[in-house]
Amino acid sequence: MINFRYHLVSLVAVFLALGVGIVMGSTVIDQTIVEGLRGTIDRVEQRADADRKEARLSREERDDAREALAQTVPVLLERRLDRVPVVVVTGPDSESGPVNETVDMIRAAGGVVPAIVRIESDWDPASEGMEDRLAKALGGSAPKGSDLRTLGVRALTERLRRLPAQPGGTPGSAAPQSVGDLLDQFRSEGLISLRTDGGGGFDLANYPAADARFLVVDGVAPNNEAPIVKESNRTPSGDSATPESIILVVARALADLDANLVVASTSREISREQQVSLTVAVRSIREGELRATVSTVDTIELLESRAAVVLALEDLTSRAIGHYGVGKGAQRRVPK
Repeated sequence: MINFRYHLVSLVAVFLALGVGIVMGSTVIDQTIVEGLRGTIDRVEQRADADRKEARLSREERDDAREALAQTVPVLLERRLDRVPVVVVTGPDSESGPVNETVDMIRAAGGVVPAIVRIESDWDPASEGMEDRLAKALGGSAPKGSDLRTLGVRALTERLRRLPAQPGGTPGSAAPQSVGDLLDQFRSEGLISLRTDGGGGFDLANYPAADARFLVVDGVAPNNEAPIVKESNRTPSGDSATPESIILVVARALADLDANLVVASTSREISREQQVSLTVAVRSIREGELRATVSTVDTIELLESRAAVVLALEDLTSRAIGHYGVGKGAQRRVPK
């Protein structure tokens, strides 16, 4: 018969076993778990250190590769534009940094860039005082009721193409009496500026050379809302109901004058996917009738795009046309 002492011994044994289990769990077993966790943490930290070291090496290798490329490209482009005169025209929204780097690369390739012509505003006659400034720049020869913006662009581009002025300053001709006067008058009215930092003396009267090639650089407007007016939507007179980007108007006028022309663009932001917002001028040319006659290069912030500008200017020798860069409508990143 099971007596009370048996039950008491059983209960003591149970609680003793429970106590031993608790002690074991809080010492030996718990210590094993802690050591295992510490080992795992150590391995993770070691792997993280290795990944950081690898990433640092990758960045250093990438930076070294970029530096090597930056040093190699000018060598590869050397004499591509040997003594070729290039007229650089920029707009009010063009970023100066990429423009300067592009000009430096053109010069490194042998190109002659004695000045950069910057158009200082959109030339919209609706702007306060703009109509009077355009009229003064044109020497007061514009017919009453004429489109001063169109006449101004036409006169400026004809002057840059060094076309002779027609007698009487008729529309479509450079109004001032000498070729030097027009650029001076446009500059004095604040419509353009001339930056002459190419070294040596600058002779305005003989600028530019008669066989010069043109690089017109557009930029992204602050609101990027400048309208596109396609060729099919223009009136027979060439006007549009909404003022276009001034750089697009200049590019179209130079193309009408059969200028050897490349239109490039700066871009304020480049995403990881290398998708860029094309400027109005580049987008309009790639989507319009000028696509077959005017070369374009987008995103000259990139070294490869600046190299593409040099090669595209060189290709104008054979009138080869192409569209380069990373934006929509580009055929290749650089010419073949």
